[in-house]
Amino acid sequence: VAAELLSVVGAVCMVVREEGLQPALQKLLCPRALLQLLPVGAIYGLGDFLQTTACNVASAPVVLVVGQSKLLLSALLSKFLLSGADKNQPPTNWLRLLVISCAAAASTEISADGAAVKTLEVYGAMLALIKAFLSSSGAVMSEAFYKKGKDSFWVVSFRVQIIMLMTSLVLLPVTTGKLGLEVLHPSEFFFGGPNTQCVFWPDESKTGCQPEFFGETCTCATQRGWDWYTVLAVLSIALNGFTTGLTLKYLSAVSKSICGALSSGVFYIAYVCAGFRPFSFAQANVLAIVVLGSLEFAMEK
Repeated sequence: VAAELLSVVGAVCMVVREEGLQPALQKLLCPRALLQLLPVGAIYGLGDFLQTTACNVASAPVVLVVGQSKLLLSALLSKFLLSGADKNQPPTNWLRLLVISCAAAASTEISADGAAVKTLEVYGAMLALIKAFLSSSGAVMSEAFYKKGKDSFWVVSFRVQIIMLMTSLVLLPVTTGKLGLEVLHPSEFFFGGPNTQCVFWPDESKTGCQPEFFGETCTCATQRGWDWYTVLAVLSIALNGFTTGLTLKYLSAVSKSICGALSSGVFYIAYVCAGFRPFSFAQANVLAIVVLGSLEFAMEK
């Protein structure tokens, strides 16, 4: 919610700077244009909610790598939904995209040792896969608005982000209720924390932090509220939204997915070096398949 609010404010400032206050408000809040982008913003907002839930139950590498299946999904959706897309892909390219997606899915099974942890990893991977489909659908649908629309990049970005923000606000009570948390006062929502809290698991018989069930993966050091990790996450999400829009405007949804797949290799190295997760040789090799396959596909394109 905070990241989407920051994105909305940033887009408004840019449009006001270019158009002036009164013309900017009339253009930004055009009811017809907002209704046209309503499905796109709602899809992105729901996808962000699923990704947040997936990250809470699975490791970040699993969520990231499984999410790279959107490379295949974006290519398929572009083929059938966009008239200007390349519809003459050779069979080898489709096979390569399928192998990349299967390799991404396989990383889930090899990323956890315990049965309980693996269950959570698989559950998170399923949510990440649904999010990948929503993200691919939103990217393909919004690509036409960014490229063919008469409005500027910042105007379209504002409309998408404001609908995402509304979707997140609607889903916020669902999030707090599922985690057993009370709804925060606005002052605490934006300025509270960090406060230590234990982890709550989906299985009611294992509520709280119980290392005997989950080993090192269960910790009571979870922080709730604002710290420098939260600030960094908000800035990263906001910048990712604008970068996504620019990529869709000047490149394509498939190009966006390729860039995401290539960057996942850099992320995994940084994630392990920072000590968030022990190195897994098998998972690293699967990630290498995803990255190299995506790079080869990108070079051919």
